[in-house]
Amino acid sequence: MNKHMRPAICFIFFLLLLSFSAEVKAQDQEDGLDFGIRQIVEWGSPGTRVRDIQGVGVFVEYAFDQNWTQVIAYDRLEFDLNAPCYTVNIIPSPLDNEIDSYVAAHRFGLETEYHFSPESRWDPYAGVSLEYYAYSVKNLRGVDAYGNAYDLTIKAPDSFGVGIKFGGSYRFNESLKLGMAVSYSRTFSSFKVEDAVSGTAGKIKAFAPLGVSAQVTCDF
Repeated sequence: MNKHMRPAICFIFFLLLLSFSAEVKAQDQEDGLDFGIRQIVEWGSPGTRVRDIQGVGVFVEYAFDQNWTQVIAYDRLEFDLNAPCYTVNIIPSPLDNEIDSYVAAHRFGLETEYHFSPESRWDPYAGVSLEYYAYSVKNLRGVDAYGNAYDLTIKAPDSFGVGIKFGGSYRFNESLKLGMAVSYSRTFSSFKVEDAVSGTAGKIKAFAPLGVSAQVTCDF
């Protein structure tokens, strides 16, 4: 499968899941099915060469028990790999303004949450997730501090990941609630950096974001 087609295929699969969820909800208005959007701000763990991470997401959640909720989510994240040239021992030229590599990450998650006070307006919860990441990465070319050219290829293999989160939501009425959560995720595949000029190679620690999210959930 062409790597660049994977995010599109995964997103189409997610849309099919949304369509199926809407169909189920139409059949039973009391099924506890909610839809939501979220704004995400995360930071990369030390050693991952990732700083600020911005993203947005959509999700569907289903309360299959009084305290337990299943969530299917899609998040699109954007961030820069900070100067990946150092991974292959290349010192960039001070005049080279483009030394960071732009990355777009598509994260698909299956989350399970335990809600401590589902009948109250304020409902704290904890959750775990199984995630799948597909990346699109910009390669880099430039000149190092000694005037030598470099040509970096950055390989970011698709990866599974796991996550935990803690949060809470406030219900305004039967159809609307606002929430915030703190989360940490860990993937299993490192980013690989190769310089086509020198032939040197290196790797960057697996993507592991820590962050917060704010979300709006509606019961249509």
